[in-house]
Amino acid sequence: VFLRTVQEFRHIIEPEATAFAAMRRTDEQMAEISQACREMGEATNLQERTRADTRFHLAILRASGNDLLVPLGVLIESAFDHLFAYTTRELDDLQHVQKLHEAIERNIRLKRPDAARNAVRKLLANTDEVIQSR
Repeated sequence: VFLRTVQEFRHIIEPEATAFAAMRRTDEQMAEISQACREMGEATNLQERTRADTRFHLAILRASGNDLLVPLGVLIESAFDHLFAYTTRELDDLQHVQKLHEAIERNIRLKRPDAARNAVRKLLANTDEVIQSR
C-alpha cells in the first residue's frame, strides 16, 4: 500500500513538474539533473543507484521553478529512497530503466516539455508494472 501511495503521488506531480523543468531549468540545474542521471548509470551497488535516482527526481522538482515542490520533494525524500530501492532490487533490466531516465534528461536538456512529460509517464508506467507484479 505504501509503495502505491508514493507512486500515486508521483503520477500527480512528476509529469507536470518535469514539463515545467524543461521550460524553466537553468544551466546549473540541468547540470545537476544530468550528473545524477550519469551517476545512476555508473552506480556499482543498490545504495549508490538509489541515492542518484532520488537526487535525479529531486533535482527535477527544483528545476520546475515551483517553490512548493521543493519542500514537498524533500518531505518525501525517504519515501522516494524506499520506492527506488525496492524497484531497483526487483528490476530485471536496469539498462531499460536507465534509458527511460536518459530520455527524461535529454528532453529536459532540449527544452521539450511535452516529450519530457511523456518520458516521465513511460517511466512511471514501468514502475507501476514492477510494483503490481510483486
